[in-house]
Amino acid sequence: MIKSFKLLVAGLALAASSITANAASVVVDLGTLSGSYINTFTKTAGETFIDHINFSITGPANIDSAANHLDLSFTIPGLGNVALYNITDMFYDITGPSGFSTGPFSANNTTTTTLLNVAGDYHVNLFGKATGTQGGIYAVALNVTAVPEPETYALMLAGLGLVGFAARRRKSAV
Repeated sequence: MIKSFKLLVAGLALAASSITANAASVVVDLGTLSGSYINTFTKTAGETFIDHINFSITGPANIDSAANHLDLSFTIPGLGNVALYNITDMFYDITGPSGFSTGPFSANNTTTTTLLNVAGDYHVNLFGKATGTQGGIYAVALNVTAVPEPETYALMLAGLGLVGFAARRRKSAV
């Protein structure tokens, strides 16, 4: 009877800890993003998370994004594989104005380039579960670069045309 009671108390304690561990969510507000953002996040063991990185852009831009989790595990003879830090089922997406949505992208350290074609507020949403005995760690890298306006391309082509015309005229004069 006492053994059953101890198991019940241990089970309730574990259930209570998982409820509080699953409650945490990180929200990072970057304001207007016009360059790079890199950061690491640490999660508690057993924590299922949805984290958000919010930013805005002032005009059309490309965003290069990547996320990766640290998998620190090893094999102990007689015990098998032990994962100290790990996150399973990790992925992310990007959402924005007028129902804009991309992804899901796997968090496997592959850089993805996405065109954000209108100014406004965007959100990188990260999902996963920390399954290591010590929890999980992941990193995110974002890089926003402006997309040139069509007038810029027109001016560049006109300049190349003038250079070509001048070179041809010079060649025929010789």
